[in-house]
Amino acid sequence: MKLKKLQNKNLFIIGISILFSCKEKKQETIHSDPTIPSETSVVYSKYKHDTLKQSNDPINIKSINNKPIQTYPSDLKGTWAVICQNELTTLDINKNEGYLSLYDFNAIYINLKVEKLSKNEYLLKYASLSSQENYYEDHLKIVDEEISKDKVIGKLILKNNGKAELQWIGLYNMKKQKLEFVGNDFLLIKENGGKTPLILEPCH
Repeated sequence: MKLKKLQNKNLFIIGISILFSCKEKKQETIHSDPTIPSETSVVYSKYKHDTLKQSNDPINIKSINNKPIQTYPSDLKGTWAVICQNELTTLDINKNEGYLSLYDFNAIYINLKVEKLSKNEYLLKYASLSSQENYYEDHLKIVDEEISKDKVIGKLILKNNGKAELQWIGLYNMKKQKLEFVGNDFLLIKENGGKTPLILEPCH
């Protein structure tokens, strides 16, 4: 997200929980990191004298004081889907590992790293390519070494009714320097009719 020509004053961005004050009365270009969970977003300024960290690319999750956010080994086990009857489009988690149906055209499935953020929140990261076909040359495919294994690709939030909200970000392609498999290019969002938030049913 890019906000242009913001005046120097206290800035509140609702929905990504950011509060900061700029130091001098200038117009600035402010950037927020799209790979960071909402409650711990980081903002960057183009001016060197500002205390905010500068970056042109997505970075790992950091708090506003630039210290890494603490995560814990995952204790989560389960399977979730938009439609549980469709066993080919699921999110499967077994503690620190996971498996996800990513993309339909070339039947892409990926392995996940899972980290616990809080009692009901889990971060998902790309671990490796599980399987992929080459049905369509002009559609998305994964080159494993081009995909970041450090960037968060989504956050899973458990609900009291057993359902889970998946806040999907996408895979960060380091070579192309952009997010891929976003919107309807992510199979579960496509299966959900393109609608977000993405609420998944527990599958037993």
